[in-house]
Amino acid sequence: MNYPIPARLNILIITVCTTAFFSLFIVGTQFHQFWIKLLLGIVFGIVMIPVYSLMHEAAHNTLHPIARTNSILGRWLCCMFMISFTFYRHCHLKHHKKNRTDDEMWDLYYEHQNKLLRYGNLYLMMIGFGYLASWFSVLLLVSLNFEK
Repeated sequence: MNYPIPARLNILIITVCTTAFFSLFIVGTQFHQFWIKLLLGIVFGIVMIPVYSLMHEAAHNTLHPIARTNSILGRWLCCMFMISFTFYRHCHLKHHKKNRTDDEMWDLYYEHQNKLLRYGNLYLMMIGFGYLASWFSVLLLVSLNFEK
């Protein structure tokens, strides 16, 4: 079955999430009580779930039927996660290509593999090192370009 892309609904969700994203930042600057900031952080996390889901759709070119609009919206959504859409799309599509293969088996290891390195890789991924590595790579690229 071929289902149409719900472009209007996706744009509405992006608009609502974007408004909530910035509103939560603004509201967060007005309060200094820990429990309020904690509550705002939880709400922020909930708001970011559909943002990530729509990033995923954009990576697969299923966020909007017009490719250019899909790309622009995907880039905007990635801005809220502070990551490059091109980088995210590349890594995500590579994940689908290698999904359920030995290359992407994070939680197990074979006898010929170093157990410590495999567990290190697993825990680094669990704490978000891949996300931080993308930032470090951007900073490295920028620093190399400024040296020229």
